[in-house]
Formats: sequence, structure tokens, C-alpha cells
Amino acid sequence: MPAQSTLSSADKDRIKSIFPKANYKILTATLARIYYAYPDPRTWSYAGLQGALAFVYDRAKGGFWFRLIDLSGTRGVTWEHEVYESFKYNEDRPFFHSFAGDECVIGFVFAEEAEAAALYKKVITRKQEKIKAPPKEEKKKKKKSTSKFGKIDKSLISMPKMFRHVAHMGYDEKAGFSSHGVDESWQQLLDQVAKTPGVTPAMIKRDEKFLREQYEQQQAAKAKEEKKKPPPPPAPRRPGHGSSPSISAPSAPPTPAPSTPVPPPAPVVAPPTPPPRTSTTTPAASPSSQWCSTTTSASTTSTS
Repeated sequence: MPAQSTLSSADKDRIKSIFPKANYKILTATLARIYYAYPDPRTWSYAGLQGALAFVYDRAKGGFWFRLIDLSGTRGVTWEHEVYESFKYNEDRPFFHSFAGDECVIGFVFAEEAEAAALYKKVITRKQEKIKAPPKEEKKKKKKSTSKFGKIDKSLISMPKMFRHVAHMGYDEKAGFSSHGVDESWQQLLDQVAKTPGVTPAMIKRDEKFLREQYEQQQAAKAKEEKKKPPPPPAPRRPGHGSSPSISAPSAPPTPAPSTPVPPPAPVVAPPTPPPRTSTTTPAASPSSQWCSTTTSASTTSTS
């Protein structure tokens, strides 16, 4: 919004609260009233709507919008109109702008000509606006824990204490080839080799290193194959009393993105002469203007 504005600091804060930076980009805002060329297309009728007219970019909907904010009450956004790609915006007078609405021609009467000119420039150059993504919250970097001694070196590693030998493999003439504290499958392999005809205990003791290497290779290959196997599927659940097994329904096709709306046709009758500037007192809305007002404010939102 401009640095010098007819809007007070409280008004600006209210506009920013309604359009947070994470979801909107406020290009400009100013005081304005809304007029309709209806029911007589040659005469302007006051729609009974006035407040802060904001020209914003909606990040959620992905487009530019005119939105009127109630500054005297708590109604929030009271009127809105999309500024689509082929939108034509006219500067009829320095204080009066118009464009074709859905049902009739719509006009803005501004309180300040300089702010009206700033809004007109923003509208006609909207395609040049660089819409940046909202700023992301910076994540706090976790400090890496370091040892109070600095880098680890050999001096910090002490010698082992209370060392015990818990595994043993050997051959005894009375007990035969035996092992203690090792895998049972290794002992089974030794017993199988010892029962092989022609194999003597001396041969087993001599080739103990070779047998151990072959055993370790087999164990490593076995562990590798087990890792590759996928986990078994879960057991099927039996449906309870009065319930039926669930059947997954086919997913619905994705909803196609809405296309850009086609702008309304130009009115057959030329727009009427802009209304004269009025006093700050809000006149009552004429019954004839309310019909067009409802057609354009059907999708407005209210903020408490």
C-alpha cells in the first residue's frame, strides 16, 4: 500500500489481518464506493457498499481480486470480484473507474485521485508483478555435540580390563573335537565332519582354519539372503458378527482444474456518465441496486 494513504494506521492493520502475508499479497488499497449501472444501464445507482477497496493476489486461488473491507463494522470482506486474465479496466475519470461485471457495468468512486491512479496502474500492470512464495520459518540449527576433550585420539582409549576368554575350540582325545562359547551350528558342523568316513581327528585339527572360513562364508551368504526376502503378508482377519469384509472402492477420477472464466460481454448500451462526488455520509442503498449487488457478492466471505 502507498506510504501516504487516506487509510489510517488502524485501517491498514485491519486489512493486513484479513489478508495475511502467508496467503495473500496486497498490491494496494484505498477508500472507495461501489456503483452499478442497473436497472437503467444509462444511470448509475449507489450499491450501498463502501470501505477499503483492496487489490490483492490470492495465493490459494491463484489469481487477482478486488475485495471490499468493512471498516466501520465487523463484517470483514463485504464484496469481491475476480480480475481474470482478459479483464478490461477503464479509467473514465481521475476519481472514477469502471468495468463489465457479471450482470451489469460496475463502477468505483474514489476519495483520492492519486490513490485511484495507483490502483489503476497496479491493475493494468498486474501481469508484471512478481509473486514470491511466502517466507518460510527458519529452522533452528542444532549444534553438534562435541567432546570436552576435543578430537578423539588413541590416548583416550584405555586398555581392556577384566579380560576373559569366553569362546574356545579345540580337539581332545577323550572328548573329541569340541567348542565352547561359540555358535551351536558350528559344533554341529564339526560333529558332521568327524563322522565322515576317512576323516581323522588329526585332519580336522589340521584343516580347522579352512573349515572355519568356509563356515563363516556360508553364514554370511545365508544372512544376506534372509535380508532380501520380503516380510510375510499379514494373516487375514475374520470378519466379526454382523460385519462384512471391507472391499476397497475404486478411487474417483481427479477433478479437472477450473478453466479461466470467460469475461462477460460488453453492454449493448454505453456506460452512463460517472456520478458526481458525494459526501462522506453513506446514502441508503436503492432497491434497484440490490439485485445486482447480490449477484456479485454471492461468493463473499465474512470475517468477525
